[in-house]
Amino acid sequence: MGVEVSFVDLAGNAAASVTAGTDSSSVTIDLPPPTLTSVTIASDNSDPLLANVGDSVIVTFVSDEPIVSPSVFIEGEIADVTGSATQFSATYVVVA
Repeated sequence: MGVEVSFVDLAGNAAASVTAGTDSSSVTIDLPPPTLTSVTIASDNSDPLLANVGDSVIVTFVSDEPIVSPSVFIEGEIADVTGSATQFSATYVVVA
C-alpha cells in the first residue's frame, strides 16, 4: 500500500516526505468480497430432500476466505449458525 506524508513546521520549513513506516508496519487492502465456494442444503428427514414439521433443515457452506459469523434465514426465519472462519452450518427446525 502506498503512503506519503508531506508536512511543514510552524515556521513553514518543508520536511522530507515520508513514504514508509519507521516500525516496519504495513497494511494490506482487501478489496474483493468473499465468495461461497460450496453450499449444500438437506434435511434430517429419512428423505433428505423433504422436510416435515419437526425436521431440521441444514445449510452448510464454505467461503474462500475467513468471514465473520453470518446471518442465515431459512423460510424467512433466522437459523442457528455454527462454525467459524471458512466453514459454517445453519440449522432451522420446521414449524407448522
